[in-house]
Order: sequence, then structure tokens, then C-alpha cells
Amino acid sequence: MTRWDLKMPLVRLSDYDVLTIGELMQGTLIIGATGCGKSTGSLRNLALAFLGAGFGGLVLCVKKDEAETWRRYARMTGREHHLITVTPDGPFKCNLLKYECDRPGAGAGQTENLNRLLCSLSELSDRGQGSSQNEGFWENAKQQLLRNSLDVCKAARGTVSINDLHEVIRSAPQNSADLDSEAFRERSFCFQSILAAEQRSLPASQRKDFEHAASYFLGELPFLADRTRSSIVSSVTGVTDVFQRGVLRELFATETTFIPEMSLQGAIILLDLSVKLHGAVGRLGQCLAKLIWQRAMERRDVTMNPRPVFLVADEFQEFCVSEDRIFQSTARSSRVCTVYATQNLPSLYAALGGGENGKHQADALLGNLQTKVLHANGDSFTNDWAANLISKSWQFRTSLGSGSPAATDVAGLLQPLQRRSVNASVNEQFDFDVPPQQWTTLKMGGPPDFVSEAIVFQAGRRWGLTGKNYLKVHFPQGVRR
Repeated sequence: MTRWDLKMPLVRLSDYDVLTIGELMQGTLIIGATGCGKSTGSLRNLALAFLGAGFGGLVLCVKKDEAETWRRYARMTGREHHLITVTPDGPFKCNLLKYECDRPGAGAGQTENLNRLLCSLSELSDRGQGSSQNEGFWENAKQQLLRNSLDVCKAARGTVSINDLHEVIRSAPQNSADLDSEAFRERSFCFQSILAAEQRSLPASQRKDFEHAASYFLGELPFLADRTRSSIVSSVTGVTDVFQRGVLRELFATETTFIPEMSLQGAIILLDLSVKLHGAVGRLGQCLAKLIWQRAMERRDVTMNPRPVFLVADEFQEFCVSEDRIFQSTARSSRVCTVYATQNLPSLYAALGGGENGKHQADALLGNLQTKVLHANGDSFTNDWAANLISKSWQFRTSLGSGSPAATDVAGLLQPLQRRSVNASVNEQFDFDVPPQQWTTLKMGGPPDFVSEAIVFQAGRRWGLTGKNYLKVHFPQGVRR
């Protein structure tokens, strides 16, 4: 085998069963209740396997000690010199939107691609606000504003930055009086950008796009009802404004000292922006970095560089957006090993907006994660789902019973044992191979043996140890210090 042959074993589950590189490229879902040992058990074992095999990757962080845990893993595997730790006041920065606009290769800077990135951030930002009856209208209006703002930025300066995008939207004319005001035109970044684009020599197709954008800002947006226009603008600037200040501005909207493609050379990009410490700032920044990293991995030529890469997100519900479903459907061809961990299915459904649409999106994503590692859980919905996932078969159930006839005389009362009867029966029932209550009894790690248990399922596979499509696995946690 070559170094990264897809058939190469990477993680041993039993004396007869392994997970190969190719199988891990089909995606892994880890589910388990808080404290069940999923992070220190199965996720830890996968992380050490990826690092030990020389993979590059991207790590998202929610818990405040998560980055330090990965630094320890890197030391354990001799990979600490491959770490790119993106942290406040650190040397590693990437102007993400400008990078996506200016990078070489097909698709760079295309308006609709940039628009989808920003809409995914808006989706994450709007989470928990509920849906409205006119949700489709507001989503289309938001995309229209972003699309035209991007075209004005590109036409005026040949590139796009989040700073410029924010200023174009913020300074757009609000009414006909603004359009007639010389003072407004002089101070409006939006208006001055339109003038600058008018004076530049643009390709015919870009000139046409710019004319549509200019018409939107000068002939459509100012004439919307005040409340409608302000709602559309605030829904977009609520996202772009986050990147105008503090940590996100410094890390993702200034200079560029690293790019996602460095993962293809073995770099491990560690986003040390814990959501527990940085809140929405950490969530939005890491999500944008994840989306752009995913696109970079999809562009790779695997024949020129076959090195596998990994994407690990513990507490995945914090970063999940609808784009993840699309990425996962082709991740294997890009040689990306995705590992997503979460507590239960309801948290994932809620993260994608709740309702039927959120459930359908989550189920589509789950269907493309071929290896399921199912730890101890107290959520009945998730346990029922897991039991149905493994399926049912005909089971033989044995029942035993005993009894004695009613006593009718003194002799009967004095000799109950001689009169007692024992009955046995065997029934065939169509029932769960692994009943839901099984997940309430799995080991959750910790002392004395530091082992967490999980049931591993993989579609289309019969495990060597059991001959079935599920396998009970003991994951060592290592010594906790």
C-alpha cells in the first residue's frame, strides 16, 4: 500500500475490525449525552489516528479547553510544528472574503458564490429568532442586497472585503432626498463606489452586472417602505458588522498570513476561538472559516496531492448550516474525513431551524455520514432513532413461569412444593436488534478503567467480530491528568 491508500487501516475497533482511511472519508457522526465520554473516547482516538497518519485538517472549538487538548494531541504525535493556531493576538490571520475573491482558479470572486457564503453566516446569526410568514420574501430580499453590494465592490475596486461590503450597505441611499443631496453623495461610500466603478474599464459581462447593481441602489432600494428597507439592511449588517471590530476584524478582515490550502501540505488549522469564551463572535468567525476551508478542499486536485485531510467539530450543532449537507455529499471525492459530534438529534434539528425543513436538512446530512458512533444517551428520541437505524430482525424470546393450584385441603397446604408447576415457552418476535434502552446502560468513561462504550454502525457492513451490522466498542480515554 502507498502511504495514504484508501484501504489502509487507521482505527482498530476489535481484533477483527478496523476503520480504513477510505471509510473515514465517508463521514463520521458521534452522538452521546454530556459526560458520556465521546470527546475523550471515540473522538480522541480518531484525532490521534488522523494526526499520527500525517493528515492536515481544520479543528473548530466550542469548549474553552478544547484548543489545549488538541495541542496536547499534537505533542503526543509529534505534530506540534504543524499547528496553525488562530487565536486573538496571534500571528495567523486570513482576510477570508478577500482571499475567496482574489484566489487563483475557476470560480474565484463569483458573486453568487460569495453571496452563498454570507447567507450561510446570516442563517447562523438568525438562528433562534423563529420564522415568519413571509420568510421567503425576507430571504430573497437579503440575498438581493448582498448580491448587488458585492457587484458594486468588485466593479469599484476589483476585489471584495468585508469592510467595503459593510460600508456599501451601511451608506446606501435611503430615499429620493439622499439621491438629490450633494452632501450625501460626497460622504456616501456606496455612492462614491458607484462613481468609481463608472470610471473603470470593465469586461462587458461585469459591466452589465454593475449596471444592475447601480440600478438597484439608485432606483429600487431608496423607494422601498422605510420599515421594509431598514429590516433588509439590518439583517445583513447584523452579520457584516461583527467583522468590523475586535477579534474578527483582526483575524479575518485585515492581512493574510495563512490560507486554507496549507492543510493540503499537512498544516492543522486550530481555530482557538472557543464559543464558550467568545460567544457569537467565535461561532460566526469559525463558521466562515469552515465554509471557505470546505470550498478550498473541494477545489483540490487529489491526483497531484493525495494527502487526506480532516474536519473535526465537537458540539457540531453550534456550527451547522445548510451548506454542510451539500459539502458532505461530495467530501469523499475531496479526501476529507469529517467528524461531527453532538449530544442528540433534537439539538441538530433545532440548529437547522427546527420544523420539517430543519429536520429534513439534518436527516439528509446524517444520511451522508456513513459511520455512526453511538455513545450512552438519555434522550429517548435519539435512542429510538438509533435502534431503528440498526433495524429489526426475528428474535426468539423465552419466558418462564411457575404456579400452584389453589389448596383444597390440609394436605395441599402442607405440600406446596410437590404441587407447584413450572412452565416455559419460546416465542418468535420481530424486534430491535439493539433495543433503545441499551444506550442507557453503556459505560460513560472515567475511573476506574477510563473506557467509554459505544455501538458503532456502518451502512452496508457486517462486522467481523459479531457478523452483524453493529459492533459494541470500548474506547480507551487514556490517563487523565
